[in-house]
Amino acid sequence: MAKKRRKKIKINTHIARKTLIIGIILILIGGYLSLKKGNEKPQPLLQRPPVETELIDRVNEFIKKNPLRDDQIGLYIYDLTSDAVLYAKNENQLMPPASCTKLVTAIASLGRFGLDYPLNDSLFYQGTLSEDALYGNLILKADADPLTRDFSHLIQALKDKGIRKIYGSLKLHLPLREAMKLHSSWEKHDMRVTSLPVFFQGKEVAERVLRNELKANGILLNEEAPTITETYPKTFLAAETHTLKEVFFPVLKYSSNITAQCIWTTLNGKHYPLLPEQDEKHDFLMDFIGKELRQPAYQYTLSDACGLSPENRLSAKFLVNLLHWAWVREDIRNYLLEALPIAGNLGAEKSGSLHWRMEKSAAVNKVFAKTGTLNRLQVTSLSGFLQTKNGHWLAFSILNKDLIVDISRPYQDKLCVELCR
Repeated sequence: MAKKRRKKIKINTHIARKTLIIGIILILIGGYLSLKKGNEKPQPLLQRPPVETELIDRVNEFIKKNPLRDDQIGLYIYDLTSDAVLYAKNENQLMPPASCTKLVTAIASLGRFGLDYPLNDSLFYQGTLSEDALYGNLILKADADPLTRDFSHLIQALKDKGIRKIYGSLKLHLPLREAMKLHSSWEKHDMRVTSLPVFFQGKEVAERVLRNELKANGILLNEEAPTITETYPKTFLAAETHTLKEVFFPVLKYSSNITAQCIWTTLNGKHYPLLPEQDEKHDFLMDFIGKELRQPAYQYTLSDACGLSPENRLSAKFLVNLLHWAWVREDIRNYLLEALPIAGNLGAEKSGSLHWRMEKSAAVNKVFAKTGTLNRLQVTSLSGFLQTKNGHWLAFSILNKDLIVDISRPYQDKLCVELCR
């Protein structure tokens, strides 16, 4: 027994000795590596190129030669490449942004929902198909897509299925029962209900349009036939889908007021699904300003999503901060560089609302910016991105008020050219 105990003690002592040796070796290795690391030269941090002082001088000279009252201009220019302010003048002054409001609507929507967020118009049926007839209900379920002007795509799907007769009911499931509200601050000619896309004129109008299109395409709807109950299973028939990046292209490129206001109505309902229809007290754009941009939303006024309202108030610095937020998100940045109007005579598809502006200058194909005009307040705005001769990318916002368009637009264009040349 004692012999076994002595053997066990001997083994434990041997293990302890080995452990001690390994520990000493590890300490020595660690000390050597620490010493080696300490003797190494620290790696320099990645430095951004400095702001181009020549540009600052050029802007100062331009402002000096083209004087405006303080209340006529808000200007903010940020060097995205250097990550530094390049120039600021009355940058915090709240002014009507006109259609630069659409930048808030677009960037907030794309940031909240994503570029590929789908808006679906889907057709289902309940019942059975036999030869050229549907014995049951035809159901339209739609997301209130602003790009839907008619139902031709869905009607064609019915015809492709060989359906020429429907013995049952027509049922519509739409987000908006009533027509979209027009803001009280708009002028009568700004937007009319009858000019809205079909889903935004209310359920009654949408149903009437669908019935008329069925009839015009030779599809008989016989609603005297026995109705299939709602519990009967639904079968998918066809769908038309647009993504947010498709919806916002005409908003940004061609400044579509109707599309901007309609998509806000749709998405605000998605963001606040449990609130009453078209609730004006809750706005996901203001949520975005507070939560994502970390700006005091109460300082700003957004009475609409398209910029027609004279009540809207934003600052040049706010708009540049918004653009900066978008710039650091690669997918949104790349989309904006494609969807925003581009300076120069590049054709309407590329230049959009900047068509013919800054043509034959250093700014051609270098300025990517949203335009804005509100004639009744003599407001003109231009906000976006531009690339300098040395390859720096700038985010900028120029807000003008109490200036006729014939003065403010050339002013904005010349300043952009100065920054690009």
